[in-house]
Amino acid sequence: MNYWMKLQGSNGYFKRAAGIMGMCLLFAFPCPAQERIPLNYQSTVIGMGKTQVYDSYLSPLQYTGTHLNLLEERMQPVRWGNNKIAAQQLFFFDMASTLNPAATAISYSGNLEYAYGLYYRLKPIAKVQLLAGVQAGGLLGAIYNPRNSNNPFSAKVDAGLNVSVIADYCFRMIKQPLEVRYQLIIPTVGWVFSPEYGQSYYEIGLENDTPLMHFASFHNRWVARNLLSLELPFPGCTLRLTYMNRLYATQINGLKTQTISNTFGIGISKYFYTVSGRKINHHEYQNVFE
Repeated sequence: MNYWMKLQGSNGYFKRAAGIMGMCLLFAFPCPAQERIPLNYQSTVIGMGKTQVYDSYLSPLQYTGTHLNLLEERMQPVRWGNNKIAAQQLFFFDMASTLNPAATAISYSGNLEYAYGLYYRLKPIAKVQLLAGVQAGGLLGAIYNPRNSNNPFSAKVDAGLNVSVIADYCFRMIKQPLEVRYQLIIPTVGWVFSPEYGQSYYEIGLENDTPLMHFASFHNRWVARNLLSLELPFPGCTLRLTYMNRLYATQINGLKTQTISNTFGIGISKYFYTVSGRKINHHEYQNVFE
């Protein structure tokens, strides 16, 4: 009997000692802190609308017609900057078919644009977020007018820095979460391709020494893009409805160009994250719009 009492007493001692050692190890090796995983926001929108195209290099008339475009956007918070910085990528493709006022001539145009920007995130009031930042972007495009026999082609090359602001507002309607977003993009300084007045592309191909890239700012280039969107959640996806207004106008070497378009679009958006070979047990997600 005394032997079993001594054995049980020793087991209690060992249990108390193991508990004390466990507490020491717990304080010596604390649990890893929660890590916020930045979620990627991505949307794809297909749009259609009306456009007006004027290029004095090809014609003295303004052409009007219909255009189609594709807008791809990706945005996410970055890990540095105390969670106050967000990165955005914009990919834009546009193609249009337009007619002169008498509907006797047709022209075709297309543009491919890409922009990468960094934004500082502000949350002045609940449910409203503001982002302000700068972008580095470029445009590559062309206008083709088969009616012109000598110069049927006008190239468009534009690169530079833009300023951009985004306003995001989340609210509920009939117990459904909705999100309205507005973005304004205005190019500031950059370089624009333009031949001399009366200079043909044949002469450009003969290695003419005339400079073709010209410094552009508000004195010879006026560009603005307004994008308004509404996000509607549905089971399995989020529907994005957009309206975009775009103005692009230049006046360089006596040549004037102007494009005005209004587009309505529909697409889908989603949030996702990628794991680069590391296992995270304790985390929480971070949305760029929160």
